[in-house]
Amino acid sequence: MSMHQENPTLNAELVRMAQSHVDNAQQQYATNFDFSEDSLGWVDDTIAKFHADGSVQDSAVLGFGAYVGETIRRSLGGIWVQDERGVALLQRVGGRELSASPFSWVQKRFNNGMDDSVQIKYLALKQQIGQVGVRIAGASPAPVTAARQAITDEESEMLARAPLMVFMLVAAADGKVDKKELAGFEAIIDAVMAGATRSFARRCPRCCRSWSGS
Repeated sequence: MSMHQENPTLNAELVRMAQSHVDNAQQQYATNFDFSEDSLGWVDDTIAKFHADGSVQDSAVLGFGAYVGETIRRSLGGIWVQDERGVALLQRVGGRELSASPFSWVQKRFNNGMDDSVQIKYLALKQQIGQVGVRIAGASPAPVTAARQAITDEESEMLARAPLMVFMLVAAADGKVDKKELAGFEAIIDAVMAGATRSFARRCPRCCRSWSGS
């Protein structure tokens, strides 16, 4: 079967697994997962709260993975396929040559904590697809509107801060920051501040005209 050809049997099974996760989560985690974009943040929070010791069963990875994949598919579009190892992944996300491996995302989230945040991976994928005008392939019956697909200023700022947070964790891990690391840090600060200023100026152009250079 072509890697771009949807597998109805696989699709049906993953939809079932995702819904089973939603049903079980109400009792196990007291969380009402609803396949919304925001709920991917709840995935991060739930794993942090209930699996903080790093212990995880295969069934949890499968349940969270199916849920994350279905949330991506319903929000951005895509088709479920299997790679040569038999691992399920999403292709043609947003109607483009983009793939996502939600089971790998979830496994890394369990293994590495918030360094591999599911929500940040999703926001990065969404940013790759673009703001509007995306042809959705394999989306759910619910319409995917431009408003739902457009990445918000808050999401953009969250993505902009992510490299900075990673830098802070890695560079300062040994208790000191050398000159090379400091130069890199300053470059990141400049980029983040420039992006934040442009974002703020869009929301308040009159008072920020001098900052934005317009």
